[in-house]
Amino acid sequence: KQGYGTSFLFGGQLIYGNIKGYILNAGFDQITEGENFEESYELELNCPKNYTIATSLEKENTTVKASSYEELIDSPIIASSNIQHRSYFVNQSEFHIWIQGNLNPNWDKIISDFKAFTQEQIQIFRGFESKDYHFLNIIHPFKHYHGVEHLNSTVIVLGPDTEFESEKMAADFLGISCHELFHYWNIKRIKPQELVNLDLSKEAYFNTGLIAEGLTTYYGDYLLARSGVFSQEEYFTEINIYLQRHFQNFGRTNNSITESSMDLWLDGYKLGIPDRKVSIYIKGALISLIFDLKIRAISANKHSLDDVMRSLWKSFGDGKTGYSLEKYRDIILRFLPDGASLFDELASGKNSILPSLEEALASIGCDIVVAKHKNQLLSKFGIFINPNNNEVHKVDPESPQLLVTSDKVISINGKSFDKELKEYPEEIDVVIERYGKKLEIKLQSSKKHYFKDYRISQRTKKGLPFDNFCKWLNIKA
Repeated sequence: KQGYGTSFLFGGQLIYGNIKGYILNAGFDQITEGENFEESYELELNCPKNYTIATSLEKENTTVKASSYEELIDSPIIASSNIQHRSYFVNQSEFHIWIQGNLNPNWDKIISDFKAFTQEQIQIFRGFESKDYHFLNIIHPFKHYHGVEHLNSTVIVLGPDTEFESEKMAADFLGISCHELFHYWNIKRIKPQELVNLDLSKEAYFNTGLIAEGLTTYYGDYLLARSGVFSQEEYFTEINIYLQRHFQNFGRTNNSITESSMDLWLDGYKLGIPDRKVSIYIKGALISLIFDLKIRAISANKHSLDDVMRSLWKSFGDGKTGYSLEKYRDIILRFLPDGASLFDELASGKNSILPSLEEALASIGCDIVVAKHKNQLLSKFGIFINPNNNEVHKVDPESPQLLVTSDKVISINGKSFDKELKEYPEEIDVVIERYGKKLEIKLQSSKKHYFKDYRISQRTKKGLPFDNFCKWLNIKA
């Protein structure tokens, strides 16, 4: 098929980009369950000779080869006349970075940063099995953020391209790249038992998102700090994002992380039922932080979550023996013998993780500072309005206000909603649009503070806690 603005990716995703691409319809609908899954495949791309083909598959001119159907559908392809490419080596493996988009990347810095976090990951798992790996990046002119792991590659889609060099997007680019590379081990090879011998005609529900995505999210940012790519300040910024997202997610009191992992199949990454589930990424990362610091504290830094990952790799890294929540629990308890009740509460409970988080952070001389939010609409009224569309995004369940999610705010006290306004009187008149009808609602502020601000703070740079902190982040005391 021929078209403008698209690139075809095997594995079920159609990604839109500013390229002109061609692909030959290979007739995969003829392949049925139990047929030809182990046979090798050749796919000829009907594209101009000046096009570069970016993929982890073996290439010969415009033909790509896969050793099996599974490899074929798990190996994205981008064909483009203007895709940029660089590569670097760690040990004997070559890591390719492909960037499709209208930008001029700082390749020296990108290569240096990618090489640093790649080395850190390979050190954890004591090697890298594949001869190469491919980061396939599509940088859009509009806002976007997405990444998907594949067998020997990842597809990352970010935007807008005009902000690629900005501090935030640069951090996002590094964070998602480190995260997706970690999936090479954790999910593509270390698999939940439900993803082993997968039946592609059915859903595969599993309750171990804490491991599949929580561990990966933790390591995705943590290893950037441990490898020196992120400064302490930059890493604390990421932890603060975790804290804000978790404690402003009111589903944390309704669903455990194991329940939320199952729920993810029902409504995906959309809001779904308001305040029903927690994020397996964010809560999972914070739980992983707790386990890491607890293991380090009890072993005087002789062991860490790295040992847990190596144990997972040793026991389940063949991709044929899947783990369960109980088997992961057993591995954690090898290194945290008195941690059974802690594990059960964090994985299956609905109580606040704040006490466990504070206790773990105390071992490295850090605290969580809780303060009222500077924005009074959030703090005094318990309402969070999306500044992009003026719709009510969240209402604290304990707030007595009469607004609901998706209400469109037309005015507050006779003036258009101003996202920059921080101060509000004790009583406000709000005009909203709800299901096509205009409503006038009077809101009264509360003495209770909602949407509190949570931040990590370093309490001390002395003694054992500071020594532990330095060993955790791999910095000099």
